[in-house]
Amino acid sequence: MMRVWVGLALNLVPLLFAPGVRADVFDQLQWLSMKDSHFIVYFQEERDTPIARKILREAEKYYQRIGTTIGFTRYGDFWTWDNRARIFLFASKETFLTETGQPEWSTGYVNKDAVAIIGRMIVTYRQEENFFDGLLPHEIGHLILHEFIKDARIPSWFDEGIAQLYEAGKPEQAFRAMKPLVSRGQFIHFRDLMRWDVQQQQDPFNVTLFYAQSVTIVDFLIKRYGSDAFGRLCRNMRDGKSLEEALDKVYPNTVPTLSDLEQKWVSFMTGR
Repeated sequence: MMRVWVGLALNLVPLLFAPGVRADVFDQLQWLSMKDSHFIVYFQEERDTPIARKILREAEKYYQRIGTTIGFTRYGDFWTWDNRARIFLFASKETFLTETGQPEWSTGYVNKDAVAIIGRMIVTYRQEENFFDGLLPHEIGHLILHEFIKDARIPSWFDEGIAQLYEAGKPEQAFRAMKPLVSRGQFIHFRDLMRWDVQQQQDPFNVTLFYAQSVTIVDFLIKRYGSDAFGRLCRNMRDGKSLEEALDKVYPNTVPTLSDLEQKWVSFMTGR
């Protein structure tokens, strides 16, 4: 694949799992807390009360938006009472690194933001404003999708596409970056995309391409065929169908196979 860097500079939000880090390791610390319908925010300092309140408000908003998109909240109200998802807000990056054992590099992008997902839990620290419209919706998207489908076979691109869907401006930014590349045939063919593990990629261009392409595919399915159909796609995957089986079930006359999906997506991206 020929590399074209121009126009493909996107902010990336890597998915960082933290195996072995459990909520009970934080029990010896002093926490203040704030609750809403589906989340509890734990924070360490009174000064962070306004931030905790905003995190709670924004988390509830994304819960509804993302949950509705994939069908998670359509037939029930999940993560309530004792099942609320938890968000831990450390007072500083230094405390976060010390208490979680995360390496210095296990942050979000540009070494500013940090998130680790452990079960139905987000662990982060006091940070900059872009947390609210970037990292927070991204990680809640991952949590909801995996809670709903409960299947490790979720294609990585599908997972990352949904996670980016409600990051502010991300689908539009990705579309603009990908459009000239797709016109030149410079994209990851869908059969190859199904096998990609982005966490194993070392080339920054390939990583950026993967994220941008993933969100444009998910965005295309919703814009072209509607959110109701996309919710049915996710429910079919929840019920045990592979992505291709779910495509054939939900879109039998339009994109029943990966090849059909790739062809229609290319036409969408190039305006043909």
